[in-house]
Amino acid sequence: MKRISLFVGVLALMAIFIFVITSEKDEITRIDVKTLQNKLENEEITLLDVRESS
Repeated sequence: MKRISLFVGVLALMAIFIFVITSEKDEITRIDVKTLQNKLENEEITLLDVRESS
């Protein structure tokens, strides 16, 4: 039983470690309205609006 608990603990630590390493690569880039308008008019980009209706 102790071996199983140790194994599960090691797996959990590895999962947390992998999550932390991979999540640092994802960044949110903030741009102003004029830059967004320019990109929409001149580049092929996808705009995803995730706001919720109130």
